[in-house]
Amino acid sequence: MDPEGPPAETGAEPQPAAEAPPPPGPGYLSLAAWIVFFFANVAIAYVPFLPLLRGEPAPALEPGLLDDPRMVAAAIVGSWLTLLIAAVLVWRARLTRADVGWVSLPAGRLLKWTALTVAGLVGTWAAVSLLLGDRLEIVEALTRRPQGPAGWALWWGLAATSGISEESVMRGYGIGLLARLGANRWAAAVGVAVLFGSLHVYQGIHAVPMMALWGFVFAVPFLRTGSLLPGTLAHAVVNGLAPLVLPK
Repeated sequence: MDPEGPPAETGAEPQPAAEAPPPPGPGYLSLAAWIVFFFANVAIAYVPFLPLLRGEPAPALEPGLLDDPRMVAAAIVGSWLTLLIAAVLVWRARLTRADVGWVSLPAGRLLKWTALTVAGLVGTWAAVSLLLGDRLEIVEALTRRPQGPAGWALWWGLAATSGISEESVMRGYGIGLLARLGANRWAAAVGVAVLFGSLHVYQGIHAVPMMALWGFVFAVPFLRTGSLLPGTLAHAVVNGLAPLVLPK
């Protein structure tokens, strides 16, 4: 016989453990930072066009901006700095890796969506070129192939950098924050695509709608798979192979 006896019953029901509150999401300050970040980039892109506001002639846009290896190197550094700023803003907005698409995909699905994205980019470019013909006046940033192994290595470095940076910044952070704030993801993709096109004004006014269309094509695999990897790989492949269609 147990001298202490059975434990006394209190009659109280056991209480479930309290659920932890959800982590705070992005607020108005994060949205303000998003707006400042993106529109600062657009403003910088349009600085050469400020004389138009004073009634002066439009600036002459010279092709071959990236023919100079020094400009390619500067573009690589600028891309990584932009990505660093965006990463800090992602952290401050408490966005998750899933929010911004920094997640992996099974190999088969990754290859499928990368191929579809490349096909979409090539197809839209071919369709617009056929429709507009010589009226598609785009100032090409690259007018000849890179020179030698070092030149190609530098160019492929830019292709990889632009794929990682532009997809992380434009599609990942650009769409991810708006979606977390309650915006429709497809509507956010359209808005960010317009911003993406606007940043390419250095290639002429005709490049803006073309690059906006490409910006939406890049967004499709992110919205359908939740991962930036297909768009990043497609971006890098298209940029990396672009010099092959140019004169040597």
